[in-house]
Amino acid sequence: DDHQGISYPVQYIRTFPHVGKGLDENGQMIEADGRQVQYHGFMLDIEAGTIPPQGALLPEVTVRYSDDRGRTYSGSVLLQLGPEGAYLTWPTLKGGLGIARDRMWEVQWAGDGATALNGAWIDGKVLHD
Repeated sequence: DDHQGISYPVQYIRTFPHVGKGLDENGQMIEADGRQVQYHGFMLDIEAGTIPPQGALLPEVTVRYSDDRGRTYSGSVLLQLGPEGAYLTWPTLKGGLGIARDRMWEVQWAGDGATALNGAWIDGKVLHD
């Protein structure tokens, strides 16, 4: 992105919709239907290995979540997008992600290389109230 002859990295931000389904205690896929979900992991499917590092710093993506429909968000967690050429990098959060009834996820990144956000996977268990 250029402004008055100065080049700036393009800023990207994406918020994912609410979780609709998850596994129950028997490993069966069920509708969340407003029930609480216990979150064990979040994995981002994003084109990685395409953004050049800024000095010694590798490109990163910021992940945060909201449990109140986007009114407030958790603190940001930085996940590496990998060095140039590391195309199979999967930015991942594991364990200790809590329980929520209606969680939304947000990712944000910037860079001078091509990136395509393909989606995200959530490892979660639907709890019975």
